[in-house]
Amino acid sequence: MTYLNQFDWRQIKLTEKLLLLFENKKINLFELYSNLDTIACALEEVSVSWIDDFHSKVNFLETVDDAFKDGSISKWQGDVEKEVHETVRELQQMVSDLLSEYLKIPDPNISKTAIEGDSTWLICPNCFDAWESTSSDAMVFCPVCEHVCHNPRFRGINS
Repeated sequence: MTYLNQFDWRQIKLTEKLLLLFENKKINLFELYSNLDTIACALEEVSVSWIDDFHSKVNFLETVDDAFKDGSISKWQGDVEKEVHETVRELQQMVSDLLSEYLKIPDPNISKTAIEGDSTWLICPNCFDAWESTSSDAMVFCPVCEHVCHNPRFRGINS
């Protein structure tokens, strides 16, 4: 069971954005691994095993960047661009899995519930923005303010 406090939720969402920025060539490898390392060190309630696995992938990215900087990249065995791309994909999958796992179980630390607009729309109780959602997960998040709240369509774990 994964519970994320609001701080961790925002950090994981920021991680998701950083990985996308790197993929779209908006930030470089140094900016990526530096920010990811800082975020991982700040997480409060994410499991140690997840953080360790995350750190090992981030450390690989740092090793690649160091090899570029000191010129030893020419000695690299294999396709370094492909390995970086695969590592970024693995990090994206880790983040996606963590967020998905969190949204499946009701979080007792969250007090607000999204407002059901109709069968496909939900309204955020925090910013009152509406978004389309057919999710039946226990938790949903507002794509505008990224506030996490209970899903009014969730019918329980045993339903």
